[in-house]
Amino acid sequence: MGEIHSQPAWSNKDWTRSLRAAQVLPKAGLRQLHTEYHRYIFLKSGGFLAMFVRRCVPHVPVALARLFRTYEHASEWTQSTIETMNFGNFFEQRWGGKRGLLHHLGWNLINMSGSLRRYKCVDWERVGRLIFVCKGNICRSPYAEARAHALGLAAASFGLDADTGVPADPGAVLAAHARGIDLRSARARRNGDLLIGARDLLVGMEPTHVRFLEGFSPEHGCQVTLLGLWSNPVRPYIADPFGRSQVFFTRCFLAIDSGIFNLQTHLTSGSPCP
Repeated sequence: MGEIHSQPAWSNKDWTRSLRAAQVLPKAGLRQLHTEYHRYIFLKSGGFLAMFVRRCVPHVPVALARLFRTYEHASEWTQSTIETMNFGNFFEQRWGGKRGLLHHLGWNLINMSGSLRRYKCVDWERVGRLIFVCKGNICRSPYAEARAHALGLAAASFGLDADTGVPADPGAVLAAHARGIDLRSARARRNGDLLIGARDLLVGMEPTHVRFLEGFSPEHGCQVTLLGLWSNPVRPYIADPFGRSQVFFTRCFLAIDSGIFNLQTHLTSGSPCP
Protein backbone atom coordinates (compact mmCIF):
# COMPACT_ATOMS: atom_id res chain seq x y z
CA MET A 1 0.00 0.00 0.00
CA GLY A 2 1.39 3.41 -0.97
CA GLU A 3 2.14 6.33 1.33
CA ILE A 4 -1.09 7.67 2.74
CA HIS A 5 -0.40 11.29 1.82
CA SER A 6 -0.05 10.31 -1.86
CA GLN A 7 -3.57 8.80 -1.94
CA PRO A 8 -6.87 10.71 -2.40
CA ALA A 9 -8.29 11.94 0.88
CA TRP A 10 -10.71 9.45 2.44
CA SER A 11 -13.50 10.28 4.84
CA ASN A 12 -14.09 8.41 8.08
CA LYS A 13 -17.05 6.66 6.42
CA ASP A 14 -14.73 5.41 3.63
CA TRP A 15 -12.38 3.94 6.22
CA THR A 16 -15.28 2.35 8.12
CA ARG A 17 -16.56 0.63 4.98
CA SER A 18 -13.02 -0.57 4.19
CA LEU A 19 -12.57 -1.98 7.66
CA ARG A 20 -15.86 -3.85 7.41
CA ALA A 21 -14.88 -5.25 4.02
CA ALA A 22 -11.50 -6.30 5.43
CA GLN A 23 -13.17 -8.91 7.63
CA VAL A 24 -12.74 -11.33 4.73
CA LEU A 25 -8.98 -10.62 4.62
CA PRO A 26 -6.40 -12.66 6.53
CA LYS A 27 -5.54 -11.43 10.00
CA ALA A 28 -2.27 -9.82 8.80
CA GLY A 29 -4.13 -7.83 6.15
CA LEU A 30 -6.63 -6.55 8.71
CA ARG A 31 -3.78 -5.49 11.02
CA GLN A 32 -2.13 -3.57 8.15
CA LEU A 33 -5.41 -1.81 7.35
CA HIS A 34 -5.77 -0.81 11.02
CA THR A 35 -2.24 0.57 10.93
CA GLU A 36 -2.94 2.60 7.79
CA TYR A 37 -6.14 3.94 9.34
CA HIS A 38 -4.34 5.16 12.44
CA ARG A 39 -1.66 6.73 10.25
CA TYR A 40 -4.40 8.54 8.38
CA ILE A 41 -5.86 9.89 11.64
CA PHE A 42 -2.37 10.92 12.79
CA LEU A 43 -1.66 12.86 9.61
CA LYS A 44 -5.13 14.39 9.49
CA SER A 45 -4.84 15.63 13.09
CA GLY A 46 -1.72 17.66 12.36
CA GLY A 47 0.89 15.08 13.21
CA PHE A 48 2.41 15.44 9.76
CA LEU A 49 4.16 18.68 10.74
CA ALA A 50 5.67 17.13 13.85
CA MET A 51 6.76 14.07 11.89
CA PHE A 52 8.27 16.27 9.18
CA VAL A 53 10.29 18.29 11.69
CA ARG A 54 11.47 15.20 13.55
CA ARG A 55 12.49 13.29 10.44
CA CYS A 56 13.60 15.98 8.01
CA VAL A 57 15.28 18.76 10.00
CA PRO A 58 18.29 16.65 11.11
CA HIS A 59 18.98 15.88 7.44
CA VAL A 60 18.99 19.48 6.21
CA PRO A 61 22.81 19.88 6.33
CA VAL A 62 23.27 16.65 4.35
CA ALA A 63 20.67 17.74 1.81
CA LEU A 64 22.49 21.02 1.31
CA ALA A 65 25.73 19.19 0.70
CA ARG A 66 24.07 17.02 -1.92
CA LEU A 67 23.01 20.12 -3.83
CA PHE A 68 26.68 20.45 -4.70
CA ARG A 69 26.96 16.77 -5.72
CA THR A 70 29.45 15.92 -3.00
CA TYR A 71 30.59 17.75 0.10
CA GLU A 72 34.23 17.60 -1.04
CA HIS A 73 33.49 19.51 -4.24
CA ALA A 74 31.51 22.24 -2.51
CA SER A 75 33.06 25.65 -2.00
CA GLU A 76 34.70 26.53 1.34
CA TRP A 77 31.83 28.93 2.10
CA THR A 78 29.27 26.16 1.56
CA GLN A 79 31.22 23.73 3.72
CA SER A 80 31.48 26.21 6.59
CA THR A 81 27.77 27.03 6.28
CA ILE A 82 26.81 23.37 6.50
CA GLU A 83 29.12 22.77 9.45
CA THR A 84 27.63 25.66 11.40
CA MET A 85 24.01 24.57 10.77
CA ASN A 86 23.83 22.66 14.05
CA PHE A 87 20.34 23.19 15.38
CA GLY A 88 21.27 21.91 18.84
CA ASN A 89 23.93 24.60 19.14
CA PHE A 90 21.49 27.19 17.80
CA PHE A 91 18.97 26.47 20.58
CA GLU A 92 21.72 26.26 23.19
CA GLN A 93 23.36 29.55 22.24
CA ARG A 94 20.13 31.56 22.06
CA TRP A 95 17.97 30.07 24.82
CA GLY A 96 20.12 27.61 26.75
CA GLY A 97 18.68 24.57 24.98
CA LYS A 98 15.27 23.38 23.82
CA ARG A 99 13.85 23.46 27.33
CA GLY A 100 15.05 27.04 27.69
CA LEU A 101 13.24 27.93 24.46
CA LEU A 102 10.01 26.41 25.78
CA HIS A 103 10.34 28.39 29.02
CA HIS A 104 11.10 31.54 27.02
CA LEU A 105 8.03 31.16 24.79
CA GLY A 106 5.75 30.09 27.62
CA TRP A 107 6.62 32.94 29.97
CA ASN A 108 6.41 35.47 27.15
CA LEU A 109 2.87 34.33 26.43
CA ILE A 110 2.01 34.55 30.13
CA ASN A 111 3.51 38.04 30.25
CA MET A 112 1.45 39.08 27.21
CA SER A 113 -1.67 38.02 29.09
CA GLY A 114 -0.84 40.56 31.81
CA SER A 115 -0.20 38.01 34.55
CA LEU A 116 3.24 39.45 35.36
CA ARG A 117 2.23 43.12 35.25
CA ARG A 118 2.22 43.45 39.03
CA TYR A 119 6.00 42.91 39.12
CA LYS A 120 6.51 46.21 37.31
CA CYS A 121 4.56 48.14 39.94
CA VAL A 122 7.36 49.50 42.13
CA ASP A 123 7.35 52.39 44.60
CA TRP A 124 10.73 53.83 43.67
CA GLU A 125 10.72 56.28 46.56
CA ARG A 126 11.00 53.32 48.94
CA VAL A 127 13.86 51.57 47.13
CA GLY A 128 17.26 51.97 48.78
CA ARG A 129 18.97 48.79 47.63
CA LEU A 130 18.66 46.19 44.87
CA ILE A 131 18.96 42.55 45.93
CA PHE A 132 19.35 40.20 42.96
CA VAL A 133 18.16 36.63 43.37
CA CYS A 134 18.77 33.48 41.32
CA LYS A 135 19.16 29.80 42.17
CA GLY A 136 22.80 29.19 43.13
CA ASN A 137 24.23 32.73 43.37
CA ILE A 138 27.22 31.74 41.25
CA CYS A 139 26.27 33.06 37.78
CA ARG A 140 23.40 35.49 37.23
CA SER A 141 22.84 37.27 40.53
CA PRO A 142 26.52 37.88 41.43
CA TYR A 143 27.06 39.36 37.98
CA ALA A 144 23.98 41.57 38.39
CA GLU A 145 25.22 42.71 41.81
CA ALA A 146 28.66 43.56 40.42
CA ARG A 147 27.14 45.42 37.45
CA ALA A 148 24.91 47.45 39.77
CA HIS A 149 27.92 48.33 41.94
CA ALA A 150 29.77 49.43 38.80
CA LEU A 151 26.88 51.81 38.07
CA GLY A 152 27.03 53.26 41.59
CA LEU A 153 23.93 51.48 42.90
CA ALA A 154 23.58 49.88 46.34
CA ALA A 155 23.20 46.17 45.66
CA ALA A 156 23.52 42.66 47.06
CA SER A 157 22.60 39.14 45.93
CA PHE A 158 21.75 35.68 47.20
CA GLY A 159 20.62 32.30 45.88
CA LEU A 160 17.48 30.38 46.76
CA ASP A 161 19.43 27.11 46.70
CA ALA A 162 22.98 28.36 47.22
CA ASP A 163 25.86 26.78 49.09
CA THR A 164 27.32 29.58 51.21
CA GLY A 165 30.92 30.45 50.38
CA VAL A 166 31.08 28.78 46.96
CA PRO A 167 32.99 30.91 44.39
CA ALA A 168 31.43 32.12 41.17
CA ASP A 169 31.26 29.68 38.27
CA PRO A 170 34.43 29.81 36.10
CA GLY A 171 32.31 30.31 32.99
CA ALA A 172 30.61 33.28 34.62
CA VAL A 173 33.96 34.71 35.71
CA LEU A 174 35.28 34.47 32.14
CA ALA A 175 32.18 35.98 30.53
CA ALA A 176 31.99 38.75 33.13
CA HIS A 177 35.67 39.62 32.61
CA ALA A 178 34.98 40.08 28.90
CA ARG A 179 32.34 42.65 29.90
CA GLY A 180 34.58 44.50 32.35
CA ILE A 181 33.26 42.87 35.55
CA ASP A 182 35.45 40.97 38.03
CA LEU A 183 33.73 38.06 39.79
CA ARG A 184 36.84 36.37 41.18
CA SER A 185 36.09 37.47 44.73
CA ALA A 186 32.34 36.73 44.60
CA ARG A 187 31.07 34.13 47.07
CA ALA A 188 27.61 32.56 47.18
CA ARG A 189 25.10 33.58 49.86
CA ARG A 190 21.67 32.42 50.98
CA ASN A 191 18.83 34.71 52.03
CA GLY A 192 19.67 34.03 55.69
CA ASP A 193 23.10 35.57 55.17
CA LEU A 194 21.56 38.99 54.41
CA LEU A 195 19.59 41.40 56.55
CA ILE A 196 16.59 42.26 54.35
CA GLY A 197 14.55 45.39 55.09
CA ALA A 198 11.64 47.46 53.85
CA ARG A 199 13.82 49.58 51.54
CA ASP A 200 15.09 46.58 49.60
CA LEU A 201 13.84 45.63 46.14
CA LEU A 202 14.16 41.88 45.52
CA VAL A 203 14.94 41.31 41.83
CA GLY A 204 14.38 37.75 40.56
CA MET A 205 15.74 36.22 37.36
CA GLU A 206 12.81 33.88 36.70
CA PRO A 207 9.07 34.12 37.38
CA THR A 208 9.32 31.12 39.72
CA HIS A 209 11.90 33.05 41.77
CA VAL A 210 9.69 36.08 42.30
CA ARG A 211 6.69 33.96 43.18
CA PHE A 212 8.76 32.33 45.90
CA LEU A 213 10.06 35.70 47.05
CA GLU A 214 6.52 37.01 47.39
CA GLY A 215 6.04 34.49 50.17
CA PHE A 216 8.40 36.16 52.60
CA SER A 217 8.40 39.75 51.28
CA PRO A 218 5.47 40.78 53.55
CA GLU A 219 7.51 39.63 56.54
CA HIS A 220 10.31 42.04 55.64
CA GLY A 221 8.13 44.72 54.05
CA CYS A 222 10.22 44.72 50.86
CA GLN A 223 9.09 44.84 47.24
CA VAL A 224 9.59 42.23 44.50
CA THR A 225 10.20 42.61 40.78
CA LEU A 226 11.35 40.55 37.81
CA LEU A 227 14.54 41.73 36.12
CA GLY A 228 13.64 40.52 32.62
CA LEU A 229 10.56 42.77 32.55
CA TRP A 230 12.93 45.75 32.56
CA SER A 231 15.18 44.37 29.82
CA ASN A 232 15.01 45.49 26.22
CA PRO A 233 13.61 43.41 24.62
CA VAL A 234 11.48 42.10 27.47
CA ARG A 235 12.66 38.68 28.62
CA PRO A 236 10.63 37.41 31.61
CA TYR A 237 12.68 34.24 31.83
CA ILE A 238 16.46 34.81 32.03
CA ALA A 239 17.68 31.22 31.87
CA ASP A 240 20.48 29.88 34.05
CA PRO A 241 23.72 29.87 32.00
CA PHE A 242 25.46 27.43 34.35
CA GLY A 243 27.24 24.77 32.27
CA ARG A 244 26.41 26.53 29.01
CA SER A 245 28.63 28.06 26.34
CA GLN A 246 30.27 31.46 26.52
CA VAL A 247 27.92 32.60 23.76
CA PHE A 248 24.93 31.94 25.99
CA PHE A 249 26.64 33.49 29.02
CA THR A 250 27.07 36.66 26.95
CA ARG A 251 23.40 36.68 25.88
CA CYS A 252 22.34 36.17 29.50
CA PHE A 253 24.58 39.00 30.76
CA LEU A 254 23.34 41.29 27.98
CA ALA A 255 19.76 40.81 29.19
CA ILE A 256 20.86 41.44 32.79
CA ASP A 257 22.75 44.61 31.80
CA SER A 258 19.76 45.94 29.88
CA GLY A 259 17.44 45.37 32.83
CA ILE A 260 19.80 47.01 35.33
CA PHE A 261 20.33 50.07 33.09
CA ASN A 262 16.55 50.58 32.99
CA LEU A 263 16.24 50.02 36.74
CA GLN A 264 18.87 52.70 37.24
CA THR A 265 16.85 55.10 35.07
CA HIS A 266 13.72 54.54 37.14
CA LEU A 267 15.59 54.82 40.42
CA THR A 268 17.06 58.14 39.30
CA SER A 269 13.86 59.61 37.89
CA GLY A 270 11.44 58.03 40.36
CA SER A 271 9.06 57.06 37.54
CA PRO A 272 5.58 55.99 38.65
CA CYS A 273 4.24 52.47 38.25
CA PRO A 274 3.66 51.81 34.51
